[in-house]
Amino acid sequence: MVTPRRRHVAVSELQGRFGVSERRACSVLGQHRSTQRHNPRRRFDEEHLRRRLQAMSTKFPRYGYRRIHALLLREGYACNRKRIQRLWRDEGLLRTKETAQAPKAPAQPASGRGPPSRSRLGHRLPAR
Repeated sequence: MVTPRRRHVAVSELQGRFGVSERRACSVLGQHRSTQRHNPRRRFDEEHLRRRLQAMSTKFPRYGYRRIHALLLREGYACNRKRIQRLWRDEGLLRTKETAQAPKAPAQPASGRGPPSRSRLGHRLPAR
């Protein structure tokens, strides 16, 4: 799937290279013109937040974006979890994998006797 940003670049390329109108280029590529004209605005604190995410993922390599989001909230950042998830993904941050644990000691062998069967219980029950 092609992102709207890539389609935006492709429409501009078609307009520049072939001299077609924005309407024609958008219809060929399946891009809505309103999307083509939309100028995304970057938040002023986004770069600072990205640097903070990098630092926290280095300091806490086993934490994922949800736990990092909770830490950021405690630090006073007013940020949405989905925004942190998007920035986390854009930065290519990953949680480190768990290392394999040593195998557990084998269980002690059973005594060979399972739970008593009903037939064995019958003779222990008092007669009525």
